[in-house]
Amino acid sequence: MSSNPGGISQSNSGSMSGGMQAAIGDHNKQTMSNEESSASNIPTQTEVVELLAQIEQLIQNAQLPEAAKEKAKKYLETAKIEAQEKEPDKQLISKNLERVTKNLEEVDKTVDASKRIFEKFVPLVVKIASWLGTAAGALWTTLPVV
Repeated sequence: MSSNPGGISQSNSGSMSGGMQAAIGDHNKQTMSNEESSASNIPTQTEVVELLAQIEQLIQNAQLPEAAKEKAKKYLETAKIEAQEKEPDKQLISKNLERVTKNLEEVDKTVDASKRIFEKFVPLVVKIASWLGTAAGALWTTLPVV
């Protein structure tokens, strides 16, 4: 009699549509769970445009150097225009939000006021990122912890 140590581990989270395939071996493990994300937490396209406008207003009212404000506003305007498209390029929106974040982080090193901006900025961007889905990618890594 031979022993097959196997070592295969399978798991599936989210929507279940059928079972998982069994694997032959001694130490195999299969796990199924149903963890549904709440679609109600994901903003609509219209709400994303409104969130981008809120971010734009937040930056406009902040005590930041004018050059930093203008740079951030350009990135936000591009993101806002794209978000209004019938089929928006979510990668482009994400990239522009990354640029806004990096711009604010650069200012953060020299201006104390930008720290207060991040307290309001990050929650808005997190909501938008949930709408962006996988396109948010690197955006998550650029957001500071507040």
